[in-house]
Amino acid sequence: MPSIAKKARRREQFSGESIEAPSEAEAPQEQEQPKPPFPKTTVLIVSRNCVDNLRTCLNALKAAQYREWIETIVIDLGSRDGCGQIDVDFPAVTVMRLPRHFGKARARNIGTRTATGELMLYLEPNVELPPPAVAAMAQAFDRDPEAGAVLMEPYSLPDIATLRRWCDTGPPELPAILVRKVFVAGMNFFDEKRYAHFGGELELFRQLRIAGKKQIVLGDLGATIHRQPPTDDRPADQALLFAERILGAAAYLSKHEGLGVGLRFRMGYLLRSIFRFRVFSYLVTGQRLDGTQGNAFP
Repeated sequence: MPSIAKKARRREQFSGESIEAPSEAEAPQEQEQPKPPFPKTTVLIVSRNCVDNLRTCLNALKAAQYREWIETIVIDLGSRDGCGQIDVDFPAVTVMRLPRHFGKARARNIGTRTATGELMLYLEPNVELPPPAVAAMAQAFDRDPEAGAVLMEPYSLPDIATLRRWCDTGPPELPAILVRKVFVAGMNFFDEKRYAHFGGELELFRQLRIAGKKQIVLGDLGATIHRQPPTDDRPADQALLFAERILGAAAYLSKHEGLGVGLRFRMGYLLRSIFRFRVFSYLVTGQRLDGTQGNAFP
């Protein structure tokens, strides 16, 4: 194929004009695309009646470094305080409104399937992250091929005694969990039947351990954990939450320790709850916090 210089000489011969061939430096070159600072990350927040904390959380994310590489999704579980309308003030945030409390597992599944990020940051709405935090977590994950999760504090799978304590007093909530979306998809997302509201994180970390993945703990991110707002849940709602923790823990034990272990765990709470009609009824029927719970959590 004739070179640029040869073509120029031919045109010069026919036109009589002197045409200089462009130098290599002047020749048009393809622009190199800037390398992403980290894989695109979706921040997924499940909200319910926590509008002040949610607003603080989203304001902090709005100031995040490399904001163009961060997607934010809020899944609201039937809030009555305005959480579901938060996108009026934060138009860049995708808000998906569920009409009732369908449980955290379904909310996270909907958000994860919707997400366009390669990494998923499951963030509690009472967490205020400083601007560098999301980038620091994503970059730490991306640097280590053995990483399964990046956390702000370590997480250990509980024994049966610890599970009982979590059922009685409420489980610890991890402020932030960064995992790869493809891993969550590979475990067929969060099991809504076994773990409607409690137990999804148990299963996630169990699967990470089975896969031989390790935790990276970044405890110096400078995040602020705000106090959770006081709950307005009624006695029936509180009873269902208590039963939900028991049923989730029993399902986890049945799956990984054997059906008999899970059954004994559940039966122990049945005997303890015989004079607590609502809890006893939920445990007998297996009622879950999944949107089908009658008049609870309107």
